[in-house]
Parts: sequence; structure tokens; C-alpha cells
Amino acid sequence: MRNMKQKVTNEQNASGKSSNERAIQQVTSWLLMPAPALAALFLNGNANWWVFAGLSLALGVMAFASKAMPPSTRDYVLTFCFVGHCILFTASLSGHAWQLDTHMLFFAVLAIVSTLSNPKALVFATVLVALHHISFSFLLPKLVYPGGDLMQNIQRTVLHAVILLLEAGVLLISLLKSLAADQQLKQQQDAARAQTAVAEAAEAKATQSQQDAEHVVATVGTHLSEMSQGRLDCVIHESFPGDYDQLRLDFNATVDSLKQTIEQVIESSHSITNGATEISQASDDLSHR
Repeated sequence: MRNMKQKVTNEQNASGKSSNERAIQQVTSWLLMPAPALAALFLNGNANWWVFAGLSLALGVMAFASKAMPPSTRDYVLTFCFVGHCILFTASLSGHAWQLDTHMLFFAVLAIVSTLSNPKALVFATVLVALHHISFSFLLPKLVYPGGDLMQNIQRTVLHAVILLLEAGVLLISLLKSLAADQQLKQQQDAARAQTAVAEAAEAKATQSQQDAEHVVATVGTHLSEMSQGRLDCVIHESFPGDYDQLRLDFNATVDSLKQTIEQVIESSHSITNGATEISQASDDLSHR
């Protein structure tokens, strides 16, 4: 029973942990949603701040809708939304001195994505960030870096890529180790549950065997008591469980044999009594003669 309670507690803890992580991811998505529009309006004075607000709202709605999606799809949608918020935040500060600093958010988002416990989603996030930096560095460099020529931007992109790969590699190794540990723990729990089930089955069998033995002893004792009172029709009609039924058959056979023996003794006694009576009558007749 204690093992069963421990099993339920472990499952509840795992479920609660997963729910807490999902809640943190959703809250983070909501917190990131207004950041691009606020940065564009108050820090950069961009008149098109409403464009960033609309795009951020769309990402927020996608992140919220991902709750109803299958886990395999949900992780990728959330990852896309997180990286999308980073892209919008960097673009909202286009030309601002802090634009280069906004790239730190990409690295923070990778850590958030790792909480999804999905290595493929982490790789997906890394690819998205790399594609964004490489493509925008050539096509729309102003949305990535505050200034500098093409060569400088490429050098920055390479530096960011190296850092990105280092962080992604560390997070991926840590995530794989965590998943392996969780799998090993699950296997141990499954083995413990199997052992518990076997022990409970053995305990139930032992209890049933004890109950059967007590019932057999009580039934045989009752019928022996009846036999001691002279009843020779005290056969046991109720079947005994398992191997105990042979005891019932042997008891009934003994009762039948004893009954037949006593009947034969009684019959012989009657014959002897009748013979003695005839002899006595013959003797009386003889004495009269």
C-alpha cells in the first residue's frame, strides 16, 4: 500500500512539474508580447509601433492556441513564437544603440525552449535564430544590427553563431542527460511497481490460503464432532478449495467405511441374538420333555 501511495505521489509530482513548466512558458510568452511595440514607441520613437504590436499579438495568440495542440506540434509552435518575439524586439529598435544588446534575448530564449524537454525543438530554435541572422544580415541588415558595413555584420553574425552553437550544445547535452535520467527513473519506478504487484499477489494468495485452511479445519472439526455424537451420516457435501478437496473425499470415504462396518456389526449382533434365542427355546423345550 505504501508503494502504491508513493507511485501516485511520483506521478502527481511529475504532472505538477510539467504543469508548472507550461505555465512559465505561457507567462513568458505573454510578457514578451508587448515588448517590441513598447520598445518601438518609447525607446525608438517609431511611428509604425502598431505593426510590431499586431505581429506580437499574433504570436501571443499562437502561443496560447498551442495549449490545445498535440505535444509534438505544440513545442514547435511555442519555439517559433519565442524566436519570433526576439526577432520583432530586435527589429523594433532598428538603428538604436541598444539594438545590438537585444541579441542577448535570443540566448535567453534558447534556455526557455530547453524547458520544453524536447531536443528537436531546441535544435529547431537554433536553426531559426541562425537563419534569421544569416538571411537578414544580407537582406535587411538594419533589422539586425544598428550599423556597420556588410563585412562587419557578417563578422558579428559569425561571432553570434559561435556563441549560439556553444550555448545550444550545452543545453542540448544537459537536456539529453535529464531525459536519460528521467527515463531511467521511470524504468526503476516501473520495476518497483511490478515487484509491488508480485508481492501483493503473493500476499493475497497467502491470505487466501490461510483462510481456506481455517475453513477446512473448522468444517472437518464440526463433522468430527457430529461423528463423536454417533451420527454416521455426517459426510461433507461442500467442496473444498484446491488440494483440500482430497481431504474431504478421504473423510467421506472413512465415514462410509465406518458406517458399513458398524452396520455389519449390528447385523451380526442381531444374528447372534436370534441364534441364542433359538438355542434357549430349544433348551427349554428339551427340559420340558
